Amino acid sequence: MTGRTSINITGNTVHHNVDDSDDQFNILADASLLLRGVDVLTDDAIVGTGLVRVSGQTAIDDSLTLDDAVTFANAGFVTQNDTNLTIGLTSSDAATVRNEAGATWQLVNNAQITGAGASEFVNRGLLEQTGGLGGGSTGGTSIIDTNFIDRGGEILIYGTVEFQSAVNRFVNAEIVGTNGDTFYLSDGLLDGDTVSVSNVDLLNARIAGDVFIGAENFFSDHLNLGAGAVLTLDSLTDRLELGEIIGSGEIDIKGDDSQVGADDLVLAGAVTLDNYGNTTFDGSFNLSGLGTRITATASEGDQITIENHAGATWTDTNAFATFTSDSGTSATFYNNGEFRDFTISGTSFDMDVVNNGVMEAGPWVTFEDVPLYGGYAFADAVTGTGTIEIGFDPVAALALVGGGQTLEFTPVPSGVPNPTLTLNDVQEFSGLITGFDQNGATTDQLIVNSATWHYQDFVANGGGTGGSLMFTNGSAETAVNLSGSYDPTGFVGVGSGSQTTITYTG
Repeated sequence: MTGRTSINITGNTVHHNVDDSDDQFNILADASLLLRGVDVLTDDAIVGTGLVRVSGQTAIDDSLTLDDAVTFANAGFVTQNDTNLTIGLTSSDAATVRNEAGATWQLVNNAQITGAGASEFVNRGLLEQTGGLGGGSTGGTSIIDTNFIDRGGEILIYGTVEFQSAVNRFVNAEIVGTNGDTFYLSDGLLDGDTVSVSNVDLLNARIAGDVFIGAENFFSDHLNLGAGAVLTLDSLTDRLELGEIIGSGEIDIKGDDSQVGADDLVLAGAVTLDNYGNTTFDGSFNLSGLGTRITATASEGDQITIENHAGATWTDTNAFATFTSDSGTSATFYNNGEFRDFTISGTSFDMDVVNNGVMEAGPWVTFEDVPLYGGYAFADAVTGTGTIEIGFDPVAALALVGGGQTLEFTPVPSGVPNPTLTLNDVQEFSGLITGFDQNGATTDQLIVNSATWHYQDFVANGGGTGGSLMFTNGSAETAVNLSGSYDPTGFVGVGSGSQTTITYTG
């Protein structure tokens, strides 16, 4: 390194106070330079295979370069003042920085760390990014583009810290920030960590073990959940954007009053997505610009699980919402809480649904005085012991509906579209219909799409509390069960092609 004064360190050398600039310290094998005082390194370089150990206060001004396989160990307090630390210059270098337990390494303003080869920064103490000594003000943006390993350390952010190297590992780390701070990680591993910052952005990150993230804004794409790993997202008050999630771990959403908007959310492998909070999927950032798509793609035999837990609320808004699964994928949506369709065009499920909670009909919505229709469409089996509401928005069951499901017609004011339940496979419908024209209106309708099953009549039960709409295909009968008090002569079935519409006139 030209332009610097060479200083050879051949043994154990102790300096209590150093204030040098443009020096090159050549640390020979088995040699060590100990800095115990108040030291300043200005545009200096440290070269060799030996050790530099800091136990006092050291400031890095202008720049500092570590070359070859030298080790720089901080056991005191290092302040890196708006400058660059270079750890290794070539692909053959293996320089190391160690921030020891109990030590502090401070990145002031826009301080950067870069590196090459197998060189690395290992943090076991406090790595603090700040706007000045003592923190408390904005720290600008610090980019760490060298192999970074955190083993039980703490990272304190007052601005933005971006970890951009090919190797980043955080094991049992605590990452803390203030208002407006950002933690950005590209190509890294989180294992047993706690991240409590305003903004978290993960790209090509892998989760191992239990990781907790509390942030106002969480962005991720190509997130890999290892087997047994649980990623918990909490304290979300603004936006959560999830892209592709792969692997066989679990992601838990626990923040309330959060909006979720992203491109297609793709679940691949054997991922479990759990909602425990009050979560809104607004879909405003979908590729089509219109709605929310949650897509399950997996290899043959893999299992994708999506669950809205008891006490949680899942709300779909914007134009539409779709839950789709690739051929050969085993994918199931479990609703044990409250699911609300507040979309314009409805929510459709192209995967099995186990409904043990309530799936609400959305509110009456108009746009420039034009009514907008939402509702539910179930292309695969619906089982469980829950309730699906039919109100302003229609419900279409295109496959099996299990005996534990209650299809509940809810009251609507006059002048709005008729609450409608459509059945494509009437012989596969074992649920119970309640409220059918029991709310003072005579507008509810049941539509059966079948060219082979034809409506016969209504058979009341002995107690007058319900009965069955009977259908026949000529050689067999099937029934659709209703709860309520009805006059059997009040049912009218009107056929049109392969479709029969049944209403009740009272």
